[in-house]
Amino acid sequence: MKRQKPVYRSPASVVANMQALSRLMRGPIVLIGDLLMAGPEHAAEVLERLRAADFPNEIVFEFFALPPASFLRDIERSVRHWSMAFSPESHDQAVRDAQEGESGYTNEDMEAVIREALRLRCSRIDIYFMIGLPTQTKALVQGAVEYCGRLLQLTDKRLSCFISPMGPFIDPGSRASRSPAASATDCSLTL
Repeated sequence: MKRQKPVYRSPASVVANMQALSRLMRGPIVLIGDLLMAGPEHAAEVLERLRAADFPNEIVFEFFALPPASFLRDIERSVRHWSMAFSPESHDQAVRDAQEGESGYTNEDMEAVIREALRLRCSRIDIYFMIGLPTQTKALVQGAVEYCGRLLQLTDKRLSCFISPMGPFIDPGSRASRSPAASATDCSLTL
């Protein structure tokens, strides 16, 4: 039977796995995948369980879409140590819109969320940009480098920017996995 949408682990299962990891290691625990994709209630329950578990580890939150500032404040209330990773893929609105149809946020929106995370106790913010996107030109790649420089000037040492070529992978939950025809990507696998 083919699934028509992603299946998400229960908040209890996610946090139980994290508790097992925390007993084995002191390093960061990365929550792979955007909690908000399963819906705000699911994300809120994960955060509530994280608050009750009171992890000593840093928890790394990954976002596929720009998180609301209110969600960052919810994270702040729920965990002692946290950081975040976000992939806008391009600094250029037209390139983002070509990828997503319409990205739903501007660079100013993204910068506001970054400032809010830095105002809170977020210990690290990793921002990922890509090279080789549809409609992207060499000049736009150079523009991404310059935009990273601007972000680094606007923030502090907790922000890191990364620029890399598109890899031969497809993140579960990414636009390409949700809409392969729209992204001209074949996500099927034949064994």
